[in-house]
Amino acid sequence: MYVTFGVGALSKIVRDTTSMAGSLLFTYLYSDDFGYDVRQWRLFADVINDVGLTLAFIAPMFGKDYFLPVTIVAGLCTSACGISAGATKAAISQWFALNNNLTDLVAKEGSQETAVNVLGLLGGWAMLTSFNSSGSAVAWSFAFLTVLHVVANVCAIQHLRFDTLNGIRFGIVFERFQ
Repeated sequence: MYVTFGVGALSKIVRDTTSMAGSLLFTYLYSDDFGYDVRQWRLFADVINDVGLTLAFIAPMFGKDYFLPVTIVAGLCTSACGISAGATKAAISQWFALNNNLTDLVAKEGSQETAVNVLGLLGGWAMLTSFNSSGSAVAWSFAFLTVLHVVANVCAIQHLRFDTLNGIRFGIVFERFQ
């Protein structure tokens, strides 16, 4: 007896496999850089996640021929986000742990993230039910919230001050002492 898979199942397998392979390659290529440019990689994580979510949001507009490639790129973007966000999270958590309370801080941060996700899901559901009849309202809301997310993250990373020098700052210091 032969088991046949539908096009949807095969598409999901291709998309997920490509995403996993992409995350392995991304980790191999950039893992050494995450500790040096924490702020930049954290911002990269948030922006590339927004790019991936936007591509996933608009993928149906590309029709059958391009839906799979667009969703593959969206998956690669969110994989890159997961790797770079996870890698930078340790350094950022250490920066916040001023009183040698890293474990307490990480536990509370995880709970805070869960609470924010619950509120986001409820808020998203409320927005979708009120805007459900208007595709343009959903699109404008998505665009507005995405831009707001990027602006908030730019403001947030500007407040991070690490005790280490990244490559750019090291070059400036090195030139001044030559």
